[in-house]
Amino acid sequence: MELIDSSGNVFGTSKVTVTKSDGKPKTLGDSPTGPAGGDLSGTYPNPTVDWSNGAGTYATLYYPLGSNPSGYLTSSALSPYLTSALASTTYYPLSNPSGYITSSALSPYLTSATAASTYVPQSRTLTINGTTQDLSADRTFTISPSDPSGYTTIVKPANQDVTNAGLTVDTHFQFAVTAGGHYLIDMDIALAANNTTGDYIFDFEVSAGTMTGKGTCQTLTTAGNISNIIVTAAAATSTTDISTGSATASLDDLYTARVLFAFSVSANATFRYKFGNASPAAGRTSRTWKGSVLRYKSLD
Repeated sequence: MELIDSSGNVFGTSKVTVTKSDGKPKTLGDSPTGPAGGDLSGTYPNPTVDWSNGAGTYATLYYPLGSNPSGYLTSSALSPYLTSALASTTYYPLSNPSGYITSSALSPYLTSATAASTYVPQSRTLTINGTTQDLSADRTFTISPSDPSGYTTIVKPANQDVTNAGLTVDTHFQFAVTAGGHYLIDMDIALAANNTTGDYIFDFEVSAGTMTGKGTCQTLTTAGNISNIIVTAAAATSTTDISTGSATASLDDLYTARVLFAFSVSANATFRYKFGNASPAAGRTSRTWKGSVLRYKSLD
């Protein structure tokens, strides 16, 4: 073999023999042998292409465009997840931009759980002496001192008028009773009317079930005479009505009625006093005066 440079000059006048590593002459055009390198792996003469970082074939490195092999993610599988753009417009960032509320700013405030375990809801009610009130504002109750005879005492704290109406529930004289229970009441009523025809009428009732009992009422007639009346209820929601006569047409001319009544009830209910005009008409007012007293006790 002759060696010729790029200018055409020939070097050597004798033949040059190229030998292989085993000393045998090498034939020009022979295929390479040995381990492959660079982007190839394996050995010559048939190395393979390394696509990236040692992956032997294209299929094991890249996701096929034409099909979706089992186990690869699909677009529908990603639907429950947020894109970064949507997340940024929907949720508060972990960093605290200017103007946002910080946790330290919330420290003076109660969580709903703490409030629920610390305070009483406004919807809660409290009943004392038969009077029920909610707790949405400051409330006042009249609590009478204990009586050694077992009576609970209700003192009427304010005048109550009924105008042009018959029997009307008194706002103070009422208390809870229990089905099958037996009770005794003792009542002193200061009353008046501005019309001698309208006068004053009263009775007792239960809000549910019936009651059975008897008692007496002592009051005055329009002539100023004593009137003794039987108070009775025979498995009824209310007692017999009792009318008292006013001697003069004046709310400042007071007179009294005294009632003793024992009874039993058939159901859980509220026992209550009712009063009004004996003969309702425009301008006729019947009054139960403040300071009137109802005492009651259970006999069971």
